[in-house]
Amino acid sequence: MTNDLPAALSPAQAAFVERYLGVKVTRKDDAVTALAEQADRAKQAILAMPRGTQLVAHLEKALAAGDAATAQKILTAAQKAAEPKPAILLPTWVDARQQVGEQIAKLETALRAAGWPLTDRIAEFGLAAFTGRRLTQLEVALREFDGAKGDTVTTTADTLRLALTDIEAFASDDEVLGMLDDNPFGATLTLRDTLLRATKNLRSGVDARLAATA
Repeated sequence: MTNDLPAALSPAQAAFVERYLGVKVTRKDDAVTALAEQADRAKQAILAMPRGTQLVAHLEKALAAGDAATAQKILTAAQKAAEPKPAILLPTWVDARQQVGEQIAKLETALRAAGWPLTDRIAEFGLAAFTGRRLTQLEVALREFDGAKGDTVTTTADTLRLALTDIEAFASDDEVLGMLDDNPFGATLTLRDTLLRATKNLRSGVDARLAATA
């Protein structure tokens, strides 16, 4: 049962009921006034949305008619749609992984151009294989974090940070990675910098999302 004040009752009668029963009676005008104040605060954000002008017009029409229920529905839907969406982090990693692949391809081409069966053998085996597992694990963790909602945001963030730590340690310390960056075959590689720059940006993205949901 609601405590909405019937239109036939006066404010004095409402006050009597409130005092006698110890309840709070909701006056229609009070609800509309409160919604109008909320709408005024949210107006600029709603106008910035697609079809924002139409939404504001419908909202103002409902308020003018004293239709609190319709106004509340419009305002709630508009506010929800206006909420900032978390940035998707996976594209940052996809871009970095593509750069790694392109750089390794340059070195493979240079190795084949040397015209020596042993350098052909290195290129044939595929230099990207040594990074595969780590890069894939991070990609999986990113997909889970990007798709997380509610309480799972924190748990997937922890998993993602572990995967980032693994990549950072690999990029900083792996001997083979250093050999590829410093190769003597004329192919310019910056694998270490590419990976570390990507992990730094991804960590910033994780921190920003957690701060927004705190």
